[in-house]
Amino acid sequence: MITPHLEKLILCGKASYNTYVIGGSEKCILNVANDRFIIITDLTYFSQLNLPNEVNNLNMNEANLQILVNNLNTQLKIFSRKSNNTFLFRNQIEIATNLTSTAHDVFPVGSVKLDTFLIHDQDVSFTFSKNGKNGALVTALSPSQSVGNQPPFDYGLQGEVGALPVSILRGDATFQNVPAGKKRLDPGFPQSLELMFSVDAATQLTNLDKTFSYPILNVGYVEILGAPTNIGATL
Repeated sequence: MITPHLEKLILCGKASYNTYVIGGSEKCILNVANDRFIIITDLTYFSQLNLPNEVNNLNMNEANLQILVNNLNTQLKIFSRKSNNTFLFRNQIEIATNLTSTAHDVFPVGSVKLDTFLIHDQDVSFTFSKNGKNGALVTALSPSQSVGNQPPFDYGLQGEVGALPVSILRGDATFQNVPAGKKRLDPGFPQSLELMFSVDAATQLTNLDKTFSYPILNVGYVEILGAPTNIGATL
């Protein structure tokens, strides 16, 4: 969001508020001039559908319903050489009965707006990928050296009476594992600290020539005049 200090810089002519529209591709680049840096202040993401077949006239049998549900999540990575942030959106949809057949029409609806304060002093990449169901999960007790409380407040820790095992997010063809250092739920499976999907051929957005299948993201950012090597002094 635009803070009072950023507003002052804009009013003094040392900065400007700009918009940038991301979409129509799995990857877009926002260029940053050498004598400036930017602060991304807001993101507005519009729901999309990314199906392996046509969006409309989808028969709601069990198989097609599973395909639909598996493609409701869209991951967005925003990164430069300075920082790296990941966002996960669950696309909202509307299903209407098609009066001319036994099929259903499926449409994406709604949007999500996020206030951010992401500083970048180099070109910024916006990378989209689709993410569906998780891989095979196993369960284990949270490590005793981790943080936790006994049920019914929490699931408990290893060694406590009444502790309950929890699902482990682990790296496989679908998930990108985020190492948890020395803390593990199970010696064979590193614990994931963050739900994050790999970007690969299986999660790449497809059918981008269809209106409902490409992502749309409105980006608001403040471009500030000054040396990016001394951001603190400029602000």
